Amino acid sequence: MQKKISICNNTLLFPVIIVVTGVIAYINSLNVPFIFDDTPFIVNNAAITKLSNFLEPSSLPDKITLLPTLKLNIITRFFSFVSFAVNYQISGLNVEGFHVINILIHILNALLIYQLSNLTFKTCYCEKLKEDGNSSYLIIDRNRSAISMLLALMFLSHPIQTEAVTYIVQRFTSLCTLFYLGAFVAYVKYRLSTNQKPGWLIISYVAACIAMLTKEIAVTLFLNILLYEYTFFSKPSKATLVRIVPFFLSSFLVVFAIFFVKNLQHSHLGLERSMEILAGDDVISRFDYFCTQLTVILKYILLLIYPVNQNLDYDYPIYHTLLNGNVLSSLLVIVVLLGYSIFCLHISNKENKNFGLRFVGFGILWFFFAISVESSFIPIKDVIMEHRLYLPSYGFFLAAFFFAFHIMNMITSNKENVYYALMFFSLLIVVNICYIQKK
Repeated sequence: MQKKISICNNTLLFPVIIVVTGVIAYINSLNVPFIFDDTPFIVNNAAITKLSNFLEPSSLPDKITLLPTLKLNIITRFFSFVSFAVNYQISGLNVEGFHVINILIHILNALLIYQLSNLTFKTCYCEKLKEDGNSSYLIIDRNRSAISMLLALMFLSHPIQTEAVTYIVQRFTSLCTLFYLGAFVAYVKYRLSTNQKPGWLIISYVAACIAMLTKEIAVTLFLNILLYEYTFFSKPSKATLVRIVPFFLSSFLVVFAIFFVKNLQHSHLGLERSMEILAGDDVISRFDYFCTQLTVILKYILLLIYPVNQNLDYDYPIYHTLLNGNVLSSLLVIVVLLGYSIFCLHISNKENKNFGLRFVGFGILWFFFAISVESSFIPIKDVIMEHRLYLPSYGFFLAAFFFAFHIMNMITSNKENVYYALMFFSLLIVVNICYIQKK
């Protein structure tokens, strides 16, 4: 008797849909010209004209005469500039060539999110729900590939990603996310393998190191892996902590790179001054930046919920006190969200019927961990940029989907209500794609 194939878990169809959707969403961006930071970092950057410049990083500062900002960025974001150099060798300064690679990176990130979500449904926590015969979770399990595809499509097509994809220099963010997610997927594959041979773990460590030297946001990787271990496997053991230590140590590669530049240039730049140069000139104080970021984070969340009035260059107010009404209200919302995430993880530990809240808690904390580097105490000249939501947004989409599922599961006795949630998010994806195409 021929085995019936379920379209909801078709392993080939959904990745194809993801790729096609990515092409449709961004095909109209190929002619967007170089703008803003594209000029100093790409167009006028002599370093990317020869790949040989990157074969000997020790001699790179001597081969080019550029601003300290660019020299530091070339070392601390080494692999991003290598990708620009590869692009230059392929198509010169043809802007379409750069956009093609950016779109490809974005689609690969969506495929990694699809893979990560699929793997999550095979973790110890989810397998136990399946073994216990949890009727609500069985609906999720039967449709896990479809749900993983929807999460990937949300990430792929949401208008908030436009800046990270079409603003060429923000390959810093998308390429770092590629290695970040690659390291994550490889780590989860290792944890799920029966014999736990070190192959996937080594790949994960290598990808993590590359991510660290692609953009600084990668330093949050070890936090999210630790969170994932607690959420979907068990409370981290000593063996788990030992496995995660290399991810933590890799976070110091950025610091090593800064001192590497310092020694090469025989300058007296300290770590503090180097970080100021990387952030940009005329940055605000740490306290003012923190107060401002409290309101920025709330703005980011609103943009994820309702992406209107997007802007590449915001004229955003600077706040100087926690007593300001906007700052206080934003702080309250953030505290409530963080408290709710802890509550979700706690209650889902006690009652399997609330398993959806486990994904919600993980998603919220992923969001805040991933955004913490650029929206906390480290001042950056541009206080708000939409590309900073690129990596954190996965946590938002995961939390939003399972929060909707949890609510619907509470208000209806029909366990098949997951299909209503799938229809809702499918409609939202179509609307988002139309919005991008209109832009």
